[in-house]
Amino acid sequence: MQLLSMKHSLAKLFTLAFTVVLFTACSKDGEKGDIGETGPAGPAGPPGTANIIYSDWFSPTAWTGAGTQFSSFIKAAPGITEAIRTNGTILAYAQFVSDGTNIRPLPATTINGTFLTHWNFFSNAVGSLTFSCFGENGSVMTPSTSNKYRYVIIPGGVLGGRMMPGATGNGTGYSDQELKAMTYEELITKLNIPRNGSNEK
Repeated sequence: MQLLSMKHSLAKLFTLAFTVVLFTACSKDGEKGDIGETGPAGPAGPPGTANIIYSDWFSPTAWTGAGTQFSSFIKAAPGITEAIRTNGTILAYAQFVSDGTNIRPLPATTINGTFLTHWNFFSNAVGSLTFSCFGENGSVMTPSTSNKYRYVIIPGGVLGGRMMPGATGNGTGYSDQELKAMTYEELITKLNIPRNGSNEK
């Protein structure tokens, strides 16, 4: 009786295994369904301004007004458009021959004995920058033509906000004030600007 029961159980097990194998062998993939609808787009990132323009280092060929209290020179800067002048950020830097290897963001003030000298720049026209030197207390200045200058132009990504993407492209922005507060080393590192060379056409 026990042997019969065991044979009966084995027969059931064999039948079950055969059914599973048969079902597996005969099954096939169904037809592909329709493609689902595209999900909603994510929020737009902050407007970017990848078109940062930077000049090479340059020196003036001459200063207008040299030997007086106020002198200046004009540098062509094709990247300065009316939109840049209205909403962008223009930065300039100077390396004075009497100041070692220091690179100063403009405006800057230097002192020679009791005389203060103010160095500045401004754009009063599309396509150009004016660099100036003013001696305080009536001091007469003859600025060196060996001084070196460089400028960086950053288009405004947001009207009035003056924001731009970080160097890593992660959407982190710097305000106009933050850019102007950076040292030269911080700026070229964060914005991935080479130490020498221009990308201006």
